[in-house]
Amino acid sequence: MRSRVRGLVAPHAVDRVETPYVALRGIVPAARLGPLDTQPFDTMPSDTQPFDTLPFGEYWGPGRLFGLVPLAGERCYWFATHRSALGPEPLDVDAVVAEAQAVFADAAPIARTTLQSAGSAAGTLATRLWVAPPMRRYVHGRYVVMGDAAHASLPNLGRGACDAILDAVTLGETLNAGGSLLAWQARRLPLTQGARVLAGRVMALALAARGQRARDTALAGVGRLARLAASTHQGPATAR
Repeated sequence: MRSRVRGLVAPHAVDRVETPYVALRGIVPAARLGPLDTQPFDTMPSDTQPFDTLPFGEYWGPGRLFGLVPLAGERCYWFATHRSALGPEPLDVDAVVAEAQAVFADAAPIARTTLQSAGSAAGTLATRLWVAPPMRRYVHGRYVVMGDAAHASLPNLGRGACDAILDAVTLGETLNAGGSLLAWQARRLPLTQGARVLAGRVMALALAARGQRARDTALAGVGRLARLAASTHQGPATAR
């Protein structure tokens, strides 16, 4: 994101772009997340919420986003994002956690409970979210940018590292086949710049302060259509 080469490729795109969002990230033992009710965190029993019953997934609310992902060893990776004016960097972890606890005060129990366990003492990370500026080219002379240097985006599509790997693999394939850098650029730039823009739109949609009911209804409809399409594609089971 702080690439020096980007300025050699596109002088107008030297600086990274600040977003209004901060993110908290951490790993917590699943046993510390149960039971999911409104009791104070330090009075909760540690063995009443089986790991496979935890509500893993992503939660969208007014001005806030929370996610919980299962890890090996009955641990959970979690993340929380909200709009914030805190700064400058490095951010004070405990200040961001306190702000997030207020923002998520009426959120789903899993979000509130997880944030109660967060803080600098728990190894929580707090970062401002930054993106790369729009790029009209990734190649200039013998200079090439790829990965986050070229198209760092908000994390909502979960494809930052994947696209960096694809950039490298496709560049290698192009060079090994005697292709030009411009041919590689034509292959990768539209896809990755499109993903960069789309990720920002998804973040704005997830944290929308208005129109949540219409958004949720539309997304539920998309989910039903996806399930229907999947079941139609699979076809009826055949006895053997």
